[in-house]
Amino acid sequence: MKLAPFLLGLISLFLLFADRIPDLGFSQGMFSLDLKSDPEFLSANSCGNCHLKEYEEWEESRHHLAYTNKIFQDGLSVENKSECKNCHGPIDSKREEGVNCSVCHLRENSILTGNKSPDSSFHSFRKLDIISTSEFCANCHQFNFLKTKNENSVLTQDPMQNTYQEWLEYSSGNLNAISCQGCHMPEGKHTFRGAHDLEYLKSAIKVEASRVKNQVLLSISTQNIGHQFPTGDLFRFATLEVRRKGSDYELIEWIGKTFQTRWDSKNGEFTKFLKSDSSIKPGEIRKFKINSALPVQYRLLYHYTSEKDEERGTIPLNLTIRQIASGKI
Repeated sequence: MKLAPFLLGLISLFLLFADRIPDLGFSQGMFSLDLKSDPEFLSANSCGNCHLKEYEEWEESRHHLAYTNKIFQDGLSVENKSECKNCHGPIDSKREEGVNCSVCHLRENSILTGNKSPDSSFHSFRKLDIISTSEFCANCHQFNFLKTKNENSVLTQDPMQNTYQEWLEYSSGNLNAISCQGCHMPEGKHTFRGAHDLEYLKSAIKVEASRVKNQVLLSISTQNIGHQFPTGDLFRFATLEVRRKGSDYELIEWIGKTFQTRWDSKNGEFTKFLKSDSSIKPGEIRKFKINSALPVQYRLLYHYTSEKDEERGTIPLNLTIRQIASGKI
């Protein structure tokens, strides 16, 4: 009997997690993070006293703003779930610091490090090779949907955020595959650059345009990224739009994932699951043809929230939509 590719992927993911990822207290958001450490060490401020460079990089990063940023807080006002809080602010007494130094580096009053444990009279260290690998990032960037049963949340088998599995597929058989840290923490910097860094986002996407008689040919491809575009938050999507002379922009392609909810009255379960996925894979070139003898303007927009959130209008659109490519042909 042959197993479906999706099922094989789930089995491989489970085996990899079971074999390589130690239990560091992450729970896919089911619980806040218990570091089993003295409260005085929980805040990033205590780290900044000695590790100023790393602290300043983190302070400007989205990890720091994971809980307090306006997009997350707006979503939380609509769907106030503890699981969301436990991911965006894993330490319940330090929610406002988002994903701080302690989330990754502190357990049982010891500092986790991927490097050779340095000599120190102030810290005790625990060398953990996995902290320098993509598998460590999977603790937060690979998790499943929840279903509500009898007012309790239970994890399903369907991934809500699938970035690590996407990276696994990209890196399989690729000897030159770069780890998550290689792209988002180059040279060990704690900047965690990603989709909210506009220049970084622009560098990850290439849009090309050409004309053949009365047709405009457009293509979109990713540039040196090891996961799909878009990835991460399930609400993110991109739109390719064109405008012919004398008309408004029209949608050519909606790029991202769509989800559907299901109510099982027999078992009393409310579940959300993946319905479709039009995200662009690493190495893929997505091509389009537009009939027009006249000049055409085009633009590629990145959306950080859902269409419903945009329509609700509680956050200015200049914070939720960014133009990452444009041109005229």
